[in-house]
Amino acid sequence: MQKASICTTASSEAKEQLLRLIPRHLVELREAVSVVQFMPPLIPYNRSYSFIPTPIPGVRINIELDNVGLSLNGAINAIKDVRRDDGALKNEIVTLDSLSPQVRAGIGAGALEARDAAQAAQAIAEDARDDAVGSAAAAATSAVHATSALEGAQLAQEQAAAASVGAQTARDFAAQWSSAPEGQDVNDGVNPVGKSAFHWAQVALGAATGALPDNSVSTSKIVDGAVTTEKIADGAVTRVKLANAVKDELDSKADATATANALAKRVRADAAQSLTPAEKGQAIANIGGGVLAGFRDKIINGDGQVNQRTYTTVADDAYWCDRHYVLTQTAAITPTVITDVADGLPFMMRLTQTQATAQRMGNAQIVEAAVAKRLRGKKVTLGGKLRSSLAQVIRYAILEWTGTADAPTSDVVQLWTSATYAPGGFFLASNLTVAAVGSITLAANTITDFSLLADVSSACNNLIVFCWTEGTAAQNSTLDVSWGLVEGDASAEKWPYEARHLQQELALCQRYYEIVNSVVVANVSGITATAGSASFKQTKRTSPSIVRTGNYFSANTAGTVIGASSINDLGYSNSAVAAGGIFTVDAEL
Repeated sequence: MQKASICTTASSEAKEQLLRLIPRHLVELREAVSVVQFMPPLIPYNRSYSFIPTPIPGVRINIELDNVGLSLNGAINAIKDVRRDDGALKNEIVTLDSLSPQVRAGIGAGALEARDAAQAAQAIAEDARDDAVGSAAAAATSAVHATSALEGAQLAQEQAAAASVGAQTARDFAAQWSSAPEGQDVNDGVNPVGKSAFHWAQVALGAATGALPDNSVSTSKIVDGAVTTEKIADGAVTRVKLANAVKDELDSKADATATANALAKRVRADAAQSLTPAEKGQAIANIGGGVLAGFRDKIINGDGQVNQRTYTTVADDAYWCDRHYVLTQTAAITPTVITDVADGLPFMMRLTQTQATAQRMGNAQIVEAAVAKRLRGKKVTLGGKLRSSLAQVIRYAILEWTGTADAPTSDVVQLWTSATYAPGGFFLASNLTVAAVGSITLAANTITDFSLLADVSSACNNLIVFCWTEGTAAQNSTLDVSWGLVEGDASAEKWPYEARHLQQELALCQRYYEIVNSVVVANVSGITATAGSASFKQTKRTSPSIVRTGNYFSANTAGTVIGASSINDLGYSNSAVAAGGIFTVDAEL
């Protein structure tokens, strides 16, 4: 294809050269004709007389005019010999002799150039033809080779297909001859009918088994190391084939392994054990932790049995029964402690939503830093029992206060309507971490267990436990709670939140709140001034706030202020006109 293109290009160039030469020679011919067409007269006129002198002779004038006419007529006749009536040269009037040597040379050179160009074009065309013939021959050869290659590929494909069929057949034959069931003939249509290798292996095995009576092979009959796992098929050696000594040895090892596994999970007193939190919880449950279990609980007064305060309705973020405070969405509610709830459940704390407008409500407790910090890096389990007068979703959470220890923000809710139970959503945005949050859907008036597991971080200073109604609670609807918080994974335990003795529970509550009766010691400065002091029943968490709520008797009831400098965690002293009274001492978080 490339040589044919060259030929075509060469022919075009020759044509263009011829076309350029022809117009040039036509111009040369036109110039030559112009020379002939305007040649001078054949008879020249030469004036022979001057008419300047006067008078003018008429005879001389006539002679001169005759000479002019003769020359003019001769020129006209000469022109008629070479010119047609239409003014153009007559046909075949211009010969080569009429042309100048330069014109004749130019015409010859142009013809020679045209001839040479034609010959060059012919040579190029012949070369192109030869190249085209060569290309055609090469293409024919390539076609022959391609046809041969195609035939070879088809033959190879047919041979591969035949080989595949042969391999498949051989595989099928091998499968039949190797694994046909014992006693079954193998007939593949090619080889003589016979039995499979599996058949003869079974025959040999039977012969060997028959030759060895039961219990005849003992360890002394076998060379040490001679029997490897590769020599024995899975399941081939049954217990009945073993010698009694071997059986006894295996039994003793199996018993020892089972015993070791069992002992590893038993509580030991002589060595440390790596039991999981669930295993530890199960062990405590198995031995009936009883009183010991009560001291695991980090929540104080989890069922509300201790209830020293006097209240009717309780506003948002205010304490009610000992160690517990309520959180409400909009307005105060009425909390109470109910008794004899069910067998084994003598007390529960009840929140009653008394507002006409439905609102969300909840109950919370803050765990002191002295207790919470000991739980850093450990698991804790919050759980207990819940009951609602309505079928509704109840949520519960374990929160970490990471701000100043024992100075938490008790109202942990930022936005009651948020469904994002994380800091900055439902909960406060700063100094608070959500260790875990859970939920449960309660059926109406049904006591239901709940449990929540959390990991306490190393940043925890106080723990806050909180349970609340996820949706708004209608007027007079109730939520009952009895709960506890224990260290470890107690999810396997039926009830890890065992109650402490009432006196112990009261003493724990009085660390944070108690009612004190003041006693007069003596008059100190006149009949209207007395000095009184009182010791707290329990050492307080910190120096408390004291509020006087009533008098036993009074000499003068005008003075009731107790100076802050006279209060500490053990008690207070005062000089005042009040001789005696009742005081509340509050050291809550």
